[in-house]
Amino acid sequence: MIAETFRQNDLLVFQEGRTLLNEVHATAFFSGPTKWFFSSKFPLRDRESRIIGLIAINEPYEQVMGQDAELNQLLPAIQLITKKYSEKIMIADLAELCSLSESHFMRIFKQRMKMTAQAIIEQVRMYHAIKAIKSGTQSIALIAHDCGFYDHSAFVKRFKKLTGTAPMKYRKDCQANYETNRAIAIPEPLPGLTAR
Repeated sequence: MIAETFRQNDLLVFQEGRTLLNEVHATAFFSGPTKWFFSSKFPLRDRESRIIGLIAINEPYEQVMGQDAELNQLLPAIQLITKKYSEKIMIADLAELCSLSESHFMRIFKQRMKMTAQAIIEQVRMYHAIKAIKSGTQSIALIAHDCGFYDHSAFVKRFKKLTGTAPMKYRKDCQANYETNRAIAIPEPLPGLTAR
């Protein structure tokens, strides 16, 4: 899901020549914690003004947060979403955690994070669900529930919209790709043989 978001953003730059400024993205590597980045992308043009690439600048969220009091005020909500994504998260609770009224919190959050708090909650949940579906053997329903999606049909619909395929097919495709890549791996040389 994270990769798909990056791909969609790249297409906006390549196809429409748009500049994307300070978009918030969650990333995670292997089993490490989710990390947040501000990402800006600019089209790279040749002399005839054709788009031939893009320039991306990523700043760790913590660095940006430390420089901006308003963003810094949102940090408790971001940390709670990152750590407790599987639990029921109420916008009112996030606002209270940041010492803001609910309406003020929603306005500032969307303005500064470039998406709603609910969208970020879903992004984090979907990231973990996709990761579990791709690499695990648990039922799709259990994974969805464990990642904070309590309506299974709504989860499947959202998953399809995001990935273009149903969760079970996504898992089968990932496993088939893994098996194919494993089958064509270059074998290790036999002991005692050296390249000349």
